[in-house]
Amino acid sequence: MVSQLWTQVRRFLERESRELEGMRAEFGSQVIDKFDAVVLRDLLFDARRRDEGAGPTGKRYRVMINLTFNLPNPEQWPPTRKLDRREEAAQNLKRRNQEVIGPFAATVAETGGIVEREIWLSCSLIVTVTREQLLDLARRDEVKGVQHLKDMPALLLDTSRPFIGAALVESELRIIGTSVTVAVVDTGIDFGHTYLTPTKGDQRDFTSEGLGDEVGHGTFCAGIVGSQDGTFRGVAPGVQLNDYKIMGLDHLLSAQVAVTALQTVVEKKMHIVNCSWGFSHADGKWKCKLGDCVICRAVDAAVALGCVVVVGAGNEGETISPKSDTNIRCPGNAQGAITVGASDESGLLLADTSAGPTPDRRLKPDLVAPGDRVLSPKAGTSEDLVTLSGTSVACAHVTGVCALLLEANATLNPTQVKGALTDKRNVVDLRLNPNLMGAGRVNAKAAVDAVRAQSRPAAPRRRRHG
Repeated sequence: MVSQLWTQVRRFLERESRELEGMRAEFGSQVIDKFDAVVLRDLLFDARRRDEGAGPTGKRYRVMINLTFNLPNPEQWPPTRKLDRREEAAQNLKRRNQEVIGPFAATVAETGGIVEREIWLSCSLIVTVTREQLLDLARRDEVKGVQHLKDMPALLLDTSRPFIGAALVESELRIIGTSVTVAVVDTGIDFGHTYLTPTKGDQRDFTSEGLGDEVGHGTFCAGIVGSQDGTFRGVAPGVQLNDYKIMGLDHLLSAQVAVTALQTVVEKKMHIVNCSWGFSHADGKWKCKLGDCVICRAVDAAVALGCVVVVGAGNEGETISPKSDTNIRCPGNAQGAITVGASDESGLLLADTSAGPTPDRRLKPDLVAPGDRVLSPKAGTSEDLVTLSGTSVACAHVTGVCALLLEANATLNPTQVKGALTDKRNVVDLRLNPNLMGAGRVNAKAAVDAVRAQSRPAAPRRRRHG
């Protein structure tokens, strides 16, 4: 029985391989390689039905088409947190990307396709087209990738604050993240919890469930960043927390929702974005060979426009599955993201924290932070706490430290924030492989001291008289 099953599996794989080679011969590898695994699977199935005499299926493909990306030059990133400079940069990027999107959208409409939405942050469109229209569009030079829009599981990821030096930052320097805005892009935030009520900012629901947090994950992460309790205090209790709900009870998320939420975060001029979630590469349905999938593109654009984006590395461990090209979840593969792994208080990494590198061999994660059995506010209660572990927890710690840095030095851009966090002088060296620990474990006090020193004006030189 087992041998028969393996024979069937082998025949199926051989047939799929032949069909794929046939499509490459007909349309060219350059075109076929633009489709992600899910869209390509659907195209192959459609072609198989035709070959078997079933005729055209009439299937229409609802996909995201990613066009030539106009990421701003890093040297032109806003040098300060001044909102007028960030708004100007965002408008310039929006204008340039819409110059690409507009003519392409017109082409889609002329061929009978439907344009549902344009997303300027990642230079993308949501379209519904036939198989023939989709293949014709993919031949165009400005098309860089075609991504599926099916919902996927978005894997969610009292002593940790002093452990990383954040308590010293408050007690000695009186820095708590005041006037810094943090967008928690997650399952929502329950601002009915008394530890979080004073931190309430903007709220947006990108699901159909309404505001609130039935899952508890977003509330937990928000508490690590900014809880105002005296004992169970957040890393940066002075921040304003903003709730961008992208997942509900089913934990499912599509790429278009994620990118739309990130675009809204940019438009609202948030200083920091916390993304304690990600799409896993383990089952082969999500790939990102160069850190250029649509979510990573959106993150890099957000960073270029002045947002610090902190992302959990994932909980896939060190061993890479046969179908995976990396264990770092997207958008953790984005070049501009601060990607965080999880450690415990003994200096060891959690067994399931994702190891790098990225598929194109870049070093990830960037650093690690506490992620083992941390207490934080529990959604649906007014004062209760709950314990969680993982890179989601570690990610929120680093988000809080970023807020401390931005209060300590208002001139920092996202690259400088990341540089301060990962500077070898500002981390705790765990003496592990860099693909496991990145630069090391976050040290809030050392990083804050470093950026404060940078913000002080240089002492005037004394004139020499002779």
